[in-house]
Amino acid sequence: ADATAMVVNEDFNTIILSNVLEHIENRVDFLLRLKRIYSPRHWLIRIPNYERDWRVPLKRELNIAYFSDPTHWIEHTPSQFKDEVLSAGLAIDEVEYRWGEIWAQLTSLN
Repeated sequence: ADATAMVVNEDFNTIILSNVLEHIENRVDFLLRLKRIYSPRHWLIRIPNYERDWRVPLKRELNIAYFSDPTHWIEHTPSQFKDEVLSAGLAIDEVEYRWGEIWAQLTSLN
């Protein structure tokens, strides 16, 4: 299914996006849509970390494919991730960097 278009007629207390955001072009709009439709209080998000390895920025600098998956629109730096979730009205409660990924627990604001 297309996660950017589908609707489930329920409210959810928690939304889990595990390796989803990097596949979506308009991520802030997507998060705002989920927030508006489902009214979640909590979010668990897991995404690839651009800063996972020194070779990633080197490949980018050399204009070599550097994404871990060719269907990714982005592989976030921690600051890009923070900016996007804050723009979507989410607060970061906790963040961890594990196995080349960003794992975050967030809360909806308002």
